Amino acid sequence: MKRHFFDSLEDEALGGACFEPYIPLIRGRDTKVKEELYQKLTTGQKALFMFYAYFNHAKNSIEEFYWWGAYYYAQPRAWKAIKNGLEYFGANEMMCLFVKLEQLFEAGNFSRSIEDFNVSYNDIEKDPELMESIALLNIDFTEISPKTLKDIGEKIRSNPSEYIQIVD
Repeated sequence: MKRHFFDSLEDEALGGACFEPYIPLIRGRDTKVKEELYQKLTTGQKALFMFYAYFNHAKNSIEEFYWWGAYYYAQPRAWKAIKNGLEYFGANEMMCLFVKLEQLFEAGNFSRSIEDFNVSYNDIEKDPELMESIALLNIDFTEISPKTLKDIGEKIRSNPSEYIQIVD
């Protein structure tokens, strides 16, 4: 990333700009390719990768917030990696939201195995109680996200070489 571009970005946009180069490397690829890439990343890059893999989908709608949460919950290693990333970035409010989401999934006996994953986007339309719970969490997610993005940007700015290579 060019220094001028890095310096021009607001903290809230910096994480997304650092994640963007990974998108063409993972889009449409199988899990094995994604895992191989992930294993080559630094600790900071792993935290960034997992957060944005979820966030870039979940921010689009309440249905995506629900589905992608359940999808990662059905993959315990991925779910743990997202939570570890939130801890790494000091994103405490978002971590609390993930704990609440996890409790909701546990109470609803959601699958912890991707092989048994059977969640659909319209599940929340069929279950008013689930819809209400997800709607409240989605509101929190929307409200908390700007601070989380700022926290991530500040962390990147404090040690850019952990995330990207800057060129002049």
